[in-house]
Amino acid sequence: MQDVKPKKGMSFAEACAEAAQIPEFVENFNRLTGNNFRFCPPKNGFEAAIDNATGFQGFDEKEAEKFMRFFHDYVWTRLPDEAFFKEENE
Repeated sequence: MQDVKPKKGMSFAEACAEAAQIPEFVENFNRLTGNNFRFCPPKNGFEAAIDNATGFQGFDEKEAEKFMRFFHDYVWTRLPDEAFFKEENE
């Protein structure tokens, strides 16, 4: 399984969105929690225009909230302090 490794200085939202695009992480979240979360960002401008016209957000809001809570509790809060700050020379 691909590890979820947020890059230094990433915001919670950026790290969570990145984790949501790792199929194995999402599969295990669904398996462990009994949820059915899917994250489907548009692949190109055409898909983005269709999503915008139809109101599709790429995810179910309630499922996304559960995913974000899970990510926060089991990944984000367990990261070492060094993960939150970029080095001056990076």
